[in-house]
Amino acid sequence: MRVLITGGNGCLGYNLTTHFLEKGFDICILDNFETSDARDLIKHKNLLSVEGSISNISLLKEVFESFQPTHVIHSAASYKDPLDFNKDIETNINGMINLIEVSKTSKIKKFINFQTSLCYGDPYILPIPINHYLNPKSSYGISKTAGELFLINSELNYLSFRLATVLAPKFVVGAVPTFYKRLKAGKECFCSDSIRDFISINDFLSLIDISLADNSPKGIFNASNGIGVSIKELHDEIANILNIDVIKEPPIVGVGPDDIREVVLDPSETKKKLGWEAKESISQSLKLLIDWYEQNGIDNVYSHVKKIN
Repeated sequence: MRVLITGGNGCLGYNLTTHFLEKGFDICILDNFETSDARDLIKHKNLLSVEGSISNISLLKEVFESFQPTHVIHSAASYKDPLDFNKDIETNINGMINLIEVSKTSKIKKFINFQTSLCYGDPYILPIPINHYLNPKSSYGISKTAGELFLINSELNYLSFRLATVLAPKFVVGAVPTFYKRLKAGKECFCSDSIRDFISINDFLSLIDISLADNSPKGIFNASNGIGVSIKELHDEIANILNIDVIKEPPIVGVGPDDIREVVLDPSETKKKLGWEAKESISQSLKLLIDWYEQNGIDNVYSHVKKIN
């Protein structure tokens, strides 16, 4: 199997690359390194790394022609600056269109896309079923949703996963790395009044293995354990893992105008059609991630939404 992974040096891309190389796949990663460090690149005889953006159609054509992938995993996304709408459009919409067109020309066997669970907006029911209407509020959510809609209306054999937060090595977005850094530094934290669901990197990788099978069904799927965890509970669990006594309870603040208070996905259709369900607990997942932070540290932390004033 020859797999092209866009955003291959990011959190999900990096873990997939490691996983696939262990299976003996040939891998090409395409990454612009805006939210990852080129120094982290894996060195392997079966790995080709290309620096660049999926918004560059000429580069994409060169990569497909030279590497000749059989499968595409689209993990690249623009989210570095929640106010840079044009950058999000360039990558999340135009980049997706470029990938679709080149994949069609190259007769890709399977196209796997990673979508944000923020695509649903404020849910009318919880957990959120796969047929819930789409109403994203942030630039990231809007542009990623538009990109997914182009994929749905393409002729490609695709699977698009609307993801719960995947707790994996190199995860540097949102509350988890923020709490880790501040608690380790003895600083106070605050918690947004929000609820999210999480899955482990091991459960995520098992889902992708299933999706790569020749007989896996085409379509859109929620990837989640269906269990909501408050950001305050997340804070307390991280403090517990670090064995830190929190002297002052973190204040709870409201979510921002482009954020969603509660996002918990219903994975029942994923279990029914793909035979997959999450097995590891959030405590197990967090412990593995905190161990990775302890060994590797964290530099920058990013957010998909605007900062709360």
